[in-house]
Amino acid sequence: MELDQHILAVVEPAINPTAIEIVDVGDEADGGGRQTKTVGAVIPFVQINGYVFGDKDISRCIITMDGTIPSVFIQVEDRNKAFGVDFTARDGDCITVFINSKNVDTFKAIHMDFDITTIASETAFEGVPPKIVVSGTARIPRLYAEACRDLPLGTSLDHLELIARDLGLGLATNIDLADDSMARIQAFTPTINLIRDIVDSSYISDDSFQRFYIDQYYYLNFIDVNRVFNSVNGSISDLQDTLMSLASSIAEDPSTDETADNVPTKLILSNHINTRKTSNHIETYNLINNSNEVSMVNGYERNVQYYDNNNPDNKLLEFNIQALTSLEMTDLEEPLKGRRGEDNYLEHVKWKYVGRLNVGDDGLGNVHANQLYAEMVNVQNNAELNKMKLKVKLEEFNPTIYKFQKIPVLIYSRDESKIEASKDLKDAKKEKGFEDDPIKGANTEETTNDEEPNQMLDTFLSGYYVIENINYMYTVEDGMIQELTLLRREWPSRLGGITEANMNSDSNS
Repeated sequence: MELDQHILAVVEPAINPTAIEIVDVGDEADGGGRQTKTVGAVIPFVQINGYVFGDKDISRCIITMDGTIPSVFIQVEDRNKAFGVDFTARDGDCITVFINSKNVDTFKAIHMDFDITTIASETAFEGVPPKIVVSGTARIPRLYAEACRDLPLGTSLDHLELIARDLGLGLATNIDLADDSMARIQAFTPTINLIRDIVDSSYISDDSFQRFYIDQYYYLNFIDVNRVFNSVNGSISDLQDTLMSLASSIAEDPSTDETADNVPTKLILSNHINTRKTSNHIETYNLINNSNEVSMVNGYERNVQYYDNNNPDNKLLEFNIQALTSLEMTDLEEPLKGRRGEDNYLEHVKWKYVGRLNVGDDGLGNVHANQLYAEMVNVQNNAELNKMKLKVKLEEFNPTIYKFQKIPVLIYSRDESKIEASKDLKDAKKEKGFEDDPIKGANTEETTNDEEPNQMLDTFLSGYYVIENINYMYTVEDGMIQELTLLRREWPSRLGGITEANMNSDSNS
């Protein structure tokens, strides 16, 4: 149960980013000490070759966790016009970025080095400081180096731990045992490619599929994604206790009460009016639908054909793969498999012939027994997650959340016409006997307030999501915020589609 809800550290990272010096701005009694603790919480701390850019120099800083390795984009102004004198970046130089949590005693700060991939600057004019734009990827020595070595008999988990230790990375996972023991070879390929190949062919069970990524704390994360989706969806009262910070904090105003950065709350993200100006507040959201595009490329089912050289009958072997579905769904949720009441998805099948393979678990083959199955399952299920996503922007930096964490989201509508339509739909669902409760304990009734706009829960967008990506963003206009990409595998169906399908089923019987 512990691993269903959390990703646990198995190995601690040994990589140490470039040390930074933070000047103490004063005594604790006058608030200066508290400000010192939160340097980097309001505006990121940025350093290149020992040159520290001032707070007013930084106009944009984005750390992107999309994909497998963190990357950074920074735009600064060299107001002192000193960077280009002796600090200009050369081959092998890096950017150091430090983003602190306002909850300094509870959550870790982000402190990373990034290899500079591009750097460009504009010519300075009198009275106008030069602008510098820098991008980079996480500095992990030898990650892209090509090597030749053999990894002795072991599982994917064993070999990823070996590689993580060799690179100085930590290892974090929700997997306790893998069933894919085999010898593996790195034949003059980049180590990142070896990691990708191991994960792509990893096998935990028939009900699993995996992903990996390196996070902002230098951990190599190896995730059984289906285990996260199948973890228990608790009620509001059972949600994880955490801390949130308020928009006006001790980092910006020393006179603010210190408890403003340590407000007890439940771990839930929402655009509810009462969450405004907190690190749990969703400022904007956007639904992205790629369903048909994904289905056209991958189908709803994949038929795989191959010859096993260890099979004495030398017959063509086949197996079928469909995307996994969650064990726990509400009455109205369903996977994205075409329009309800239609069975077109049954004929939308993709075929893949993969040739001859030496497969076996008795020492006769050169891969583990489930190698081919694992490769296809991982591809099919990871593609399924691209069908529909919710992108949200948080009003404040929230250090509580991490990639592939399952988190409840409550979206409220404040448009009067949409509220009326939602109330009609709620009544119709109740009449048909369907529960309208995406998260147990959430208030699905319209909330009225004389001083604030009326609001009502959007039962289509609200529910449990898995965090696929996090972007940490600072701009002069918005301050420190976060963008999240949220995954959901099953979505509420249209009520009309459900009732029509039920009627057709009754008539056919």
